[in-house]
Amino acid sequence: LAAVLSLAACGSKNNDSKDTGNEAGMEKSAMKGVQQMQASTMSDTLKWRGSIYTYSISRTPDMSRPIVTDEQGRRFADNRIEVALYRNGDADTVFKSTFYKSSFESYLTSDFRKGGVLEGLVFDKVTPAGVQFAVSICFPQSDLYIPLLVIVSADGKVSIQKDSTMDADSPDDMGD
Repeated sequence: LAAVLSLAACGSKNNDSKDTGNEAGMEKSAMKGVQQMQASTMSDTLKWRGSIYTYSISRTPDMSRPIVTDEQGRRFADNRIEVALYRNGDADTVFKSTFYKSSFESYLTSDFRKGGVLEGLVFDKVTPAGVQFAVSICFPQSDLYIPLLVIVSADGKVSIQKDSTMDADSPDDMGD
């Protein structure tokens, strides 16, 4: 009971509107026995192509997605992540989309398709190709994950690829 109350209290802290709070309340009551990550929202600015851009990222547990069950029988809600990129404040929308684990399905092994969740998406860096975000699909409560990149071009087109920089930056590769 203490864990459920703690989870409900944490989830209500990050809700910005009454609608979100009501929706989150309904999800909590329907989620008996299902663990979920805390909802989070963040935004920041960056300079790209001579302009100031704002991005926002919002992760929300999504009970409409299939529930993931681990080897111990624990059940976990998957997440949806909404990403927006604006030029000149909120005046010009470059990109706005919602991502799910299924958005990255072709990059996942069958084990991660079945037992992984969309853990997070964060701003990584600006490259000549566009604004790069790092994505993580993981097994819940473990260090096992598949790192991916989402790159948004100046015209709002998206490309997805596996993130191989971790391999390239490992100590074994230094000095080669």
